[in-house]
Amino acid sequence: MHTKKTRNFLLTATLIITLGLGAKATYASEQFDTRYRVTYDIKPEGETHITQDISIINKLSDVIATSYSLNINKLNIYDIEGSDSGGKLQINTEKNDDSLRIDTTFNTQVIGQGRSLNWTLKYKSKDIATRVGEVWNINIPRVETLDTTNDYLVILRIPKGFGPKIYMSPKPSYESEE
Repeated sequence: MHTKKTRNFLLTATLIITLGLGAKATYASEQFDTRYRVTYDIKPEGETHITQDISIINKLSDVIATSYSLNINKLNIYDIEGSDSGGKLQINTEKNDDSLRIDTTFNTQVIGQGRSLNWTLKYKSKDIATRVGEVWNINIPRVETLDTTNDYLVILRIPKGFGPKIYMSPKPSYESEE
């Protein structure tokens, strides 16, 4: 429960993510679907806490998702952690120019068509919300969907103290105040 009042914006969007390289992503799309719920919780000082709740759904009865890789481009992130129903995940990172590759192996494995592996990835960044004078600029990275992405929901939580919304693109499908 949040003690400070925040505004929530729900956006239908896409994701900056790759499941390995070219052929692997195509192969993965034949075996898995994915659903994302990504929350950007911006704190009053501008630091953003990002939580990605991810579901990987088996499309076949004899496949198991054992690991996951994603690239985050042009965003400095830190305090990276992940978990699944088996506990904390070991996270490995590799920095390349202006991108960061995150790799993890799951503790839990799920087999069976239609069954899903649910896991969470959390990290922080000071690059999403920047203050210019009295105006806060909030820039969520542009995202790309893969064939494996079925749903991608973005929740943006902004402190009331940031003031009124001036411009937003794309337009949110839903807005609320808490």
